[in-house]
Amino acid sequence: FYCRTTMMEAVQIGCRAGAVRSINDETGPEEAATEAINSSMSAFSLFGINCEDPTDKRCAVDVEITGDSPSQTLTCDLTIEYPGLTGAVLVPETMSISAKTLLEVQS
Repeated sequence: FYCRTTMMEAVQIGCRAGAVRSINDETGPEEAATEAINSSMSAFSLFGINCEDPTDKRCAVDVEITGDSPSQTLTCDLTIEYPGLTGAVLVPETMSISAKTLLEVQS
């Protein structure tokens, strides 16, 4: 449960960080959310996964804006490879978390 809770926290923090950015800012909502998710996941250092390192393929972040103003939403998805701790119990190979947040500033 710790791993899933950590991922949920990172995605919620990241999606919120992107949702308060203006689309016209130098760093738009998608980039801000991706950076915040990667930073949060790397800070937690689950299984040595470094989401800020582009060569670490065990972490995938996908962020996109959908909908039309005034109801545009930012959708944030995070997927990591989940290694089994002992191999004695079957576990999923990947874990995914998704969050959707309304954009605060819309064009």
